[in-house]
Amino acid sequence: MTAPTRQPPAVVALTVHPYRPIAKELANRVAAWWNSQGVQVLIDADAMDSDGVLFSPAIDVAISLGGDGTMLRTVALAARGGIPVLGVNLGNLGYLTSVEPDEIHTACELLASGSFAVDDRMMLD
Repeated sequence: MTAPTRQPPAVVALTVHPYRPIAKELANRVAAWWNSQGVQVLIDADAMDSDGVLFSPAIDVAISLGGDGTMLRTVALAARGGIPVLGVNLGNLGYLTSVEPDEIHTACELLASGSFAVDDRMMLD
């Protein structure tokens, strides 16, 4: 089954594991690719309002670059605004992330083309 065609993102937020050099390196590459597509990229603090919440009206998708902890932090930031999150596994386990680092380019191309589906998940409060 193919994913429905959705509106491609105009603004992408990246949340980056603060202590993994590979996360920062990958964030720079991902940001450069999105910028080359004419998409605005916000990284960590630039993507948050004064309450530490991702700007829901502006951000179309958030990409978490780290492990499960970074994914949980990203989801907590994005949940109130209903922002979909793509998790890239740079950790050891990767239970919550769906993309490996060598798959990020393909995942971004699918996001940019609008060929993706959002899988709603429950979140405990």
